[in-house]
Order: sequence, then C-alpha cells, then structure tokens
Amino acid sequence: MTLPTELDYSQRFVRQVTQNAAAWLADVHRQLDDPAALDHHLDNLTRAAELALATPQAQHTALELVQATWRHAELRGHWQAWHQWIEQGVQVAEQAGLTLPQARLLDQLGECERLLGNLHAALACFAQAEALARQAVSPALAARALAHASQPHLELNDLDAAEACCRQAAALDLAEASANDLGMVYNNWGMVCRVRLQWQQALAHYTDAERYFNEAYNRRGQANVANNRGEVYRAQGDYPQAEACYRAALEAYRHLGDLGHEMSTLNNLSVALLEQERLDEALALNVAGEALARQLRQPQMLARLLNNRGLMRARQGAYHEAALLLEEAVAQRIYHGRLELGINSLQNLCDVWLDFGEPSAATEALSRSRSLMAQLSALPAWLSEDDARLAARLASHAPGAQPPA
Repeated sequence: MTLPTELDYSQRFVRQVTQNAAAWLADVHRQLDDPAALDHHLDNLTRAAELALATPQAQHTALELVQATWRHAELRGHWQAWHQWIEQGVQVAEQAGLTLPQARLLDQLGECERLLGNLHAALACFAQAEALARQAVSPALAARALAHASQPHLELNDLDAAEACCRQAAALDLAEASANDLGMVYNNWGMVCRVRLQWQQALAHYTDAERYFNEAYNRRGQANVANNRGEVYRAQGDYPQAEACYRAALEAYRHLGDLGHEMSTLNNLSVALLEQERLDEALALNVAGEALARQLRQPQMLARLLNNRGLMRARQGAYHEAALLLEEAVAQRIYHGRLELGINSLQNLCDVWLDFGEPSAATEALSRSRSLMAQLSALPAWLSEDDARLAARLASHAPGAQPPA
C-alpha cells in the first residue's frame, strides 16, 4: 500500500480549493435574481474567496468569484465586508498580468469606496480602471469607469468634471457595450443635468437610459430612472408625479433586495412629503431610512437623513431636538470631510434657532459656518446666498445686533 505523499496532499488541497470556489461561483450566478438568498452564506463565500485568492492555481476562479459576488455585496450593503477581497483581487490580477480583470475589479473597488463615502479614493480607482481598459482596448469598460466616476464628482459638487466624464463615456466606440452600461451612462448624465437645473435635458437622458434598461430587462436600472425622474418632478414642484416615481422605485428596490437604493429613495420621498407639509408621513420614512443607513454604515446618507429630520422636527415645534439632530449631522459631515454640507447643516441650525427666538444661538451657528467657509478654496454660490440671507434675517430679528463678521 502506497501512502499519500506531501505532494499528494498539496495537490488535493489545491483541487478542493479550486472546486469550492467554482461551486460558490456557480451558486452566485444561480442567485442573480435573488441576492438576499446569499446573505446567510457571506462567511462561506468570504472563506472560499480568501483561500482561492491565496492559491495560484485557483486564482482565475477566485477573481471571477470576487467580481460576481460584488453585485450581491453592493445590493445588500456588505460594502465594508467585501472591500478587502476586491482590493486583494486587484493585487492578484496585477501580479498575474491580467489587465481586464484588474480593470473590472478597480471599477468595482471605486464603487465600493464611493458607497463608503471615500470619494477621492473612488475617483483614483476609476481613473486607474479607465486607463487599464483603454490599454486593453475595451472602450465599453472605459465608458463604465467614466460613468461611475461622474458620481463622486457630482457628490463633490464638481459639475464640470461630472459632465465631462459622461460626455467622454458617450463619445467612445460603444458598439460592444452592453445595454446596461449604455443605460448607466445616460442615467448618470441625466443626474448631472438635474443638478444643473437642466430639466428637459435630464428627462431626455433618462428616456434614453430607460430604453437601454428595458432592452436589458434591467429592473434595477428602470427603478433608478424612476427615482431620478422623481427628483426632477420634485424640483419642479410636480409632487404627484414625483411621489408616483419614488413609490414605483421603492417597490422595485424592495423586490430586488436593494437596500442602498431603498435607503436613498426613502430619503427622497420623505423630502417630497416634507415640502408638502405632510410631516408625520415624512418623519416615518426618514426614520426608516436612518435605520438602513446605520445598518449599512453609510455616513453620508445618515448625515443627510439627520439633517432633514432636524428640519422636520423644527416644523413640528421640537426646536431643541431639531438642534441636536442638526448638530449630529454637522459632526458627521465635518468628520467625513464634507465641509460644504457641514456648512449647510449649520445654516439650517441658524434658521432653527431664529425660528425659536434664540438670536444668540443663531449667531453662534452662523459664525461656525463662516469659519468652515474660510477653509474652502471656492465657495459655492448657494452657500454664499444662504449666508447673506441669514445675516439679513439675524439683523432684522435682533435690531442693533451685529451678525458675525
């Protein structure tokens, strides 16, 4: 009888690792229409990816597994948990000279960084992904990275850069691009136009995006378009259409198990209801959104929800609670480097204290906002305009008092 050698055991281990990763990859593909089904298996998926990434003979399968599992991690909010495996996948692909897998993983890493609120890190990942995609002569992947890059630029209020990303993506040779990628390019371009208050251009881009998403039977893409149309209609004051769009998107996201987009749409719908003075309904949706933001550890959306709830509670006359909520929003935004939004929350706090008849507290809030303004290299017009409005309001509220310089 011949006893197994050390080489036999090694080969058996490699075979088991490869087969396990392949089995999980097949399972991930089977569950594409039900990502929540994988929630209870994330630990096993993580272990399979970890072992396969560390085993040279299994690394091709490992890279496929990491990429395929990102859709589940993205939808279900496992961004922090999957971040390290995407990062490790990037390193493995680079060491193996696998340019396209490296570019795809960098694009996914950029999305992961964006969702975690690390916007500059996200932009660095997208830039690397685009460069590698062009090197590998994959214009479709380059367009995807550019379209994704438009979003952190948008969140950073760099509208010119965001629009340039979308224009460059649309100008590439997209003959081989999927309908999903084409839909994303035009959906994201529409978002830039909306922030620029270019309503008709935004709606036109959403129509193009919807056509591509319909072609791909992409319900999530369709829901994104519905949510974004709702944002346009709300900005135009067409609340019935806005609410219908938000509720359609919300229903789809819940059906898909897309927790991140459910969270943001709850916020959007709650704001639309707040603007109609439907405060109890708005507050209930805001609280539900906050629960998701805390579950998903999404600091940017958490701060937005806290800021908005502060405004809601102020309208309900709960001024001290409103002030506490706004202070928490300020702290979150400053901690995560979003000074412009921190200033916005301080300006909201100034309004709340003036509404409550506390000009000294309002003066302090405005002074703090101006200290943050001094740290910005360029001051957005909307913050400057709100500052002037608040200074005038303070002066009229307390005759003889001088607003902070």
